[in-house]
Amino acid sequence: MTERWKPEFDEMYWSIPADGEVILFCWRDDEIDRTCFNFGNCFRTEEEAEAAAEKVKDLLLDLHESPEEPSQGLGTSIVPESGQVWVHRNSGVYYKVLSTNAWFSPEPRVTISQFTPSYFNPITQNIDGRDFLHNYVLINVPQSGKGIHDTPDHYKLDPEPIDVIKAWGLDFCKGNVIKYVARAGRKTGESEDSDLHKAMNYLRLALEDEK
Repeated sequence: MTERWKPEFDEMYWSIPADGEVILFCWRDDEIDRTCFNFGNCFRTEEEAEAAAEKVKDLLLDLHESPEEPSQGLGTSIVPESGQVWVHRNSGVYYKVLSTNAWFSPEPRVTISQFTPSYFNPITQNIDGRDFLHNYVLINVPQSGKGIHDTPDHYKLDPEPIDVIKAWGLDFCKGNVIKYVARAGRKTGESEDSDLHKAMNYLRLALEDEK
């Protein structure tokens, strides 16, 4: 763009959302409007927006052209394998690799599922292989025997706390109340009083949320 046009308050403008289909907005000078402006994503007419959208699509297609050698452009020699544990660079959340397709194909995919040492999330995510290698870091390859997501001894109750939390559909705070009450006095190095105080803190947070 040779000119950074900024709409006036209540003025209509066209913008390109993530799906590439242009849409009409009304300028209210809110966060969405300012973000569009800062990225040069405000257009006076639908025709201008559609022309820009086509240019963006062409650029993306050029960037995602399959290389002559499928292994080029992956950015690393590490190939995700089932059972590996990876951590997201920004969130710090752990994920276990459940499967990968033909890794050196033009469109490698990785299927992962989130977990912590005490909780395994059965919901899976299917991620583009290149995005995966860019955003995740390999930290552990579980050995045979006890896996990192196995239930610790202090949670081995009948029923287990995580099963109760999921069955009751509890949110984060209420789920932690159940967790700390259930394990109170059972975890090595943690006193019963300490766990009960943690449960009380989460119960206070739950009450604040209700307010």
